[in-house]
Amino acid sequence: MVSSNIREDIFYIKEVEEISTKSEEQVILVFMDDNNVLHTLYGESGGTRWAVIPPLNIVLDWLISRGITIKEAVIIHNHPEEPWFSGIIPSQDDIVLTEVLKWQLALLGIKLVDHIIVSPNDRCSLCKMELYDYGPFVANGFEIKRFIYCFLIQFKFIFENELALNDIILLLEDNLDKLKNYYDRPVLKRAFMDKPQDESFKNNLFMIKTADPLIEMLINFLLKLRDGKRLKVKVDRIMPLGGMLQKRLLCGV
Repeated sequence: MVSSNIREDIFYIKEVEEISTKSEEQVILVFMDDNNVLHTLYGESGGTRWAVIPPLNIVLDWLISRGITIKEAVIIHNHPEEPWFSGIIPSQDDIVLTEVLKWQLALLGIKLVDHIIVSPNDRCSLCKMELYDYGPFVANGFEIKRFIYCFLIQFKFIFENELALNDIILLLEDNLDKLKNYYDRPVLKRAFMDKPQDESFKNNLFMIKTADPLIEMLINFLLKLRDGKRLKVKVDRIMPLGGMLQKRLLCGV
């Protein structure tokens, strides 16, 4: 199906029409490619009260098998049961998982437009309810490194001949292990603890040499991070790099 507005046109897709009346929860990711054609990817059904959004490794396999460049996406899932006193109420898990997927897809150059929940008699948009937006997030350097590490573990096959990336992953793994006992604790408890230092992380990171521009950008970004300093990360700054990564994923260039 060719679309001019993914948020509106998804309701004309047969798969989306079908899940609104299903007796079990089901998640569908609807993607729009560069030619404005819509594609669907199903998640696993988990019963009447939960379902599974397709994890990043499944999304990667799907992208490779289709060989298409994706620019936008919408999450859509159903609520088979509604509370007697209200219509559709998004759960906290719905909100949190939407935010996580926003950043995972941004690192592929894909804009997550909305998360829409449907039922036999109703529909709601997290965006219109102001439970989701395309704004930045604020995190300290340790939290950002942990997110990058989890992302790289799933993406390292794209750079299978690049030893530098394996070195970065090993350095991150060791660094996060040394720091987690401090940064995973509440701020008030940290006040009575010695702040850990790991100067060897940046020293060893600086020594890594690579001819790959994406890995070089990653190294430079990690070198600038400070573990305890909070940083505002904007999606629009991530998207161009994500587009390069998606191109690498599909074309190997």
